[in-house]
Amino acid sequence: MEGDFESRAWKFLHELYSLAHGKPKSVVVGREAAKRAGIPYTTKDYHFIARRLMDSGLVEECGTIGLEIFRITPLGVRVVNEGEPLLFLT
Repeated sequence: MEGDFESRAWKFLHELYSLAHGKPKSVVVGREAAKRAGIPYTTKDYHFIARRLMDSGLVEECGTIGLEIFRITPLGVRVVNEGEPLLFLT
């Protein structure tokens, strides 16, 4: 299950990066990134992954909607660009 989580978190992060065109601070709708990554928009799946990526500093939430609007951080961009594993998320 850990490998599954890491794979899904990576896909979600990569889709956030793609939707942001690799630019930190670009606003991205989390639901769209989840859809593109094949992650169900549920508390068990989407919210858990989004929260872990936020807690790791790879993305940040913007706005008051609650895990809906994100920005990828410079660290998140670096992780995607360098293809670093997300082992610290598990």
